[in-house]
Amino acid sequence: MPEKVIMDNLRSVSADEFRQMGIKFFANECGSQKKYLVWWSPKEDFANFGVGHFIWLPAGSRLPFVEQFPELIAFYLEKNEPVPEFIDRHKMTGCPWKSKTDLDYDPVKDEIIEWLASTTYIQAGFILFKAMDSIKEILNKNPHVADKLKALSASRQGRFAVVDYLNFKGTGLDPKERIRGEGWGLLQVLENMKLPDLENFIRSAEETLTRRVNNYTEDWNDLTFLNGWLKRIDGYSI
Repeated sequence: MPEKVIMDNLRSVSADEFRQMGIKFFANECGSQKKYLVWWSPKEDFANFGVGHFIWLPAGSRLPFVEQFPELIAFYLEKNEPVPEFIDRHKMTGCPWKSKTDLDYDPVKDEIIEWLASTTYIQAGFILFKAMDSIKEILNKNPHVADKLKALSASRQGRFAVVDYLNFKGTGLDPKERIRGEGWGLLQVLENMKLPDLENFIRSAEETLTRRVNNYTEDWNDLTFLNGWLKRIDGYSI
C-alpha cells in the first residue's frame, strides 16, 4: 500500500539526513541564529518557539492558525526530557505573554532560549514524527494524493520538502486555516501538483502561497512575507 511505502521512506532517514534536516529547519525558521529560537514578530499576534518556530497563541486568542508549541511540550514530557518549570506551568493555559513587548522584557526569555538551543534534536524529532502523523491524517481523508506523496518521499530532497512544508504551513485540513475560503497547507499543494515530482511540488507550493497572499484581508496582510516564503520553497531544490 502507498501509505506503508511512504512511512517506510520516512523511517529510513539516516542519522546524517536527520542531522541535516535539523540544520535546515533552524536555518529556515531562525536564520541559524540562536536569538530567534524565541521570537514574536512585530507583524504577528503570537509567539514562536524552537527550530520549527512552533506557534503558541496567547490565552483566549482566536486566530486562524494551529498552535504546535503545546504539542512540543507534551513530546518533551513523553520522552522524559526536561522542560523549564515556567513553561510546564503554562502548558495547559496558553502563552502567558500578551504582546511582543511582554515577552521581550521578561527575564525568563533567555532561560527558554538556552533550553531550546540545548535540545534542538528533540525539536527536529518532533517535526519528523509529527509529519508522519499528519501524512497519515491527510491520506485517511484524501487517498487521491497518495501517489504524489509516495514519489516525493522516495528522495532525500522530496522528504525534506514535505516535512518542512508541513511544519511551515500545516496539513491544510483544518477548516479554521482558510482565508476567503481557501487553504494553504500541504493538501492544497499536493492537489495542485500537475506531476508527482519535486519540481512540480515547488511550483505548486509557490502558487499556493501566492494565492494566500492575494487572498489577504486588512486583518491578515501577508504581502511582506511572500518573498521570504518563496525563497524558502525554492531552497527545496538544493
